Amino acid sequence: MSTGSSANKHLGFFLFSMLSIVFFIQFYFFPGLSEEFYGKKIYPVIREFFDFLIAPLNQSIALVIIGVFLYFITYYLLKGGAGAVFRLIIITIALFYWLWGFNYYRRPLSEKMELHFSEISDSARLELTMNTLQNCIDYSMRLNDDESASYDTLLLKNALMLAEKYPFIIASRHNAVEVKPATLLLRLGILGLYFPYSGQAQFESELGAIDRPFTMAHEWCHASGIAPEYEADFLAYLICTESDNAALQYSGNMQLLYELLFYYKLSDPDRFQSMIETFTPRMNEDIEKRRLQYIEYSGPISEMSEEMIDRYLKMNNQGGIGDYHRLSEYVLAWSEN
Repeated sequence: MSTGSSANKHLGFFLFSMLSIVFFIQFYFFPGLSEEFYGKKIYPVIREFFDFLIAPLNQSIALVIIGVFLYFITYYLLKGGAGAVFRLIIITIALFYWLWGFNYYRRPLSEKMELHFSEISDSARLELTMNTLQNCIDYSMRLNDDESASYDTLLLKNALMLAEKYPFIIASRHNAVEVKPATLLLRLGILGLYFPYSGQAQFESELGAIDRPFTMAHEWCHASGIAPEYEADFLAYLICTESDNAALQYSGNMQLLYELLFYYKLSDPDRFQSMIETFTPRMNEDIEKRRLQYIEYSGPISEMSEEMIDRYLKMNNQGGIGDYHRLSEYVLAWSEN
């Protein structure tokens, strides 16, 4: 390679890196700028490009892309190109933010939806819990009517309708796809993920009735420019519960019920016990399957994954792993809006 070509490559790397750092700092301190410049102008183009690119695909290609990345890392290491490895890693990180990560620094959903939060009163929490519990009971008894029908198309239809209502959702035209091999994500301690380098929302293929629809909706929200976990949880809840489909309603309500009951399990064991005694056989069956699945795939790897996720979220201006447990405060704020 000529000296001039090498110099141009290094200059291009330097300029791209500096530009990424400058925009990161700007977006970090000025979320409105990130919303206007990245959220309304750049990410919609990226989303359109990925939707066109992944249209023929119904399986995740994340492992293929990771394999290519590891190949080049190994290639440069064997050649002794430590500088090339460093540049590849920096470019990969910068691309993460340009392809999706800057969504973390957009204006919060609570502002865009005008949600007002206050301390949750005991009566409001109990009312929401009892209503959600009754919803779970009702929809669990209707599940047999919906089990033979695919809800995937309906889920995407609901998601696109929500995006029409809230234009800050940069809607993906594609549902989340299964990750193969089965149980891979479970072994990593996660149920789904959005992979910015392929533009695909993905979920674990072995998920049961409680987790599968909600996880698909959650990851679709990530693909649609909603980065914070609690925001994706809340919008996934709306996608599932603003539906007549029992499978979607059951999944959305059960996710909320889990969070609400955990409060009573710690603070009022007697009331917690009286609530779980009202569960239907279908609810008990699905909860037991979920529990056994969790036990089977929990271990050092899933614990390490949880720690890494916690650090990753905190590095991106988020609260950490606790962000997965804020659904009830958003649902209450939304119901009082």
